[in-house]
This record gives sequence, C-alpha cells and structure tokens, in this order.
Amino acid sequence: MGVIGHDGETYHLHPFAKRKQPDDESALTLDHILSSDFEGFLSRRQRYALALLIASSVAQLQFTPWLRTGLVKEDVLFFSGHDDHDVPFSEPFIRQGFSPASSPITSETGDRNFYSLGILLLELCFGKRLEDHPLRMKYPVGDTESKQAFDLMAALRWSRSVCGEGGEDYSAAVKWCFTGAGDVGKSWRSEIIKNVIRPLEMCQEHFKTVAAT
Repeated sequence: MGVIGHDGETYHLHPFAKRKQPDDESALTLDHILSSDFEGFLSRRQRYALALLIASSVAQLQFTPWLRTGLVKEDVLFFSGHDDHDVPFSEPFIRQGFSPASSPITSETGDRNFYSLGILLLELCFGKRLEDHPLRMKYPVGDTESKQAFDLMAALRWSRSVCGEGGEDYSAAVKWCFTGAGDVGKSWRSEIIKNVIRPLEMCQEHFKTVAAT
C-alpha cells in the first residue's frame, strides 16, 4: 500500500491477506489470553516465542511514534478465527493511537517502555498476569502514577523466580529490562539486541534442541 519513513527507518504497509477486516469485537488481547477467563491454551513454547516477537518490536519501534509509551498487554492483539482454540499466536499486532498533541518520546519515557517490556516478559514467562499475582495483591491498586510504581516493585520481586522457571537466558533478558536499561544512552538498540533479543533467541534454540533430541 505504501511506505512510511521515520528517522532513517522505512515501514512498508500491507493490506490484510485472506483475512476479514479486523475489528475490536474479533480481537483478543494478551491481557485476556493470560487471564483465567481464557478458555484456550498458550503453551510455554508459544509464550516464549511471543516474548521474542514483542521484544523485537520494542527494539525496532522504541522512540518512534509507532510504539505507545509504557506498552501493556492490552495493546497486544490477536485476531482469532472462530473461538479461543483458534488463535494465531504467531501473528500478534500492537495497537497504537495517534494524536496531534502527542508528547515527544524522551529517554525517560523510553525507560518506561523497557520496564513495561520486562513486566510483559515476566507475565509470558509464567503465563500469568502481574495483577493476579499474590505479590502484586499486597500493594494498593493505586492511581495511574502510583500504580506504575507498585507494579514495578512487585515485578522486581517476582523476577527473582524467573531463572527457576525460564532458565538463565530468559532471566537475564528480564533483569536487563529492569536494571540495565537506564544506562544504555545512544546505544540502546544494540544493547537491547545483546541483552534481551539474543537471550530470548537462545531460549528458542533450547526448544529446538530438546525437540531434536
């Protein structure tokens, strides 16, 4: 359909092929899929593959208008075929609204994207939403600003369990999102590739090795 350029990057726009026009009613959010209301099943391998896809999207779209500040699981959409058992988990979409009054993306707001990515990786590691975890329930829900602080506090405590659940590579990716992202400066793209994308790719390699064995 065309090409959009931004800051030296080009994005190709394609129409949907062999798919009905998507709408809000047919979309499933990652929030719903990770909730107890979801009747389908998202395997560990699918969750970890999805973690890599989302992390790669953040690496590509960070500090651009295409990525919402503080990406959350409600922004990750799937367009199912007929029911909860027919969801193309390998084809996630990220929803982003645009406004003429949008605030510019700064390094501070960019850090929030790394924190929110860390929370998403945590939730995909365990297949559970942060707000449903007992660690988060110990804190107040809070208003918009305080909620982010409480979420981060609970996520940091929860992240200590990642190594036992997802292994050292997955744990390293989550840890960097919370503790290493603030020092990346202008080299943030190479840093997220080295510290998040590569470890998550190693997780995929482990799955392939086990399957081959």
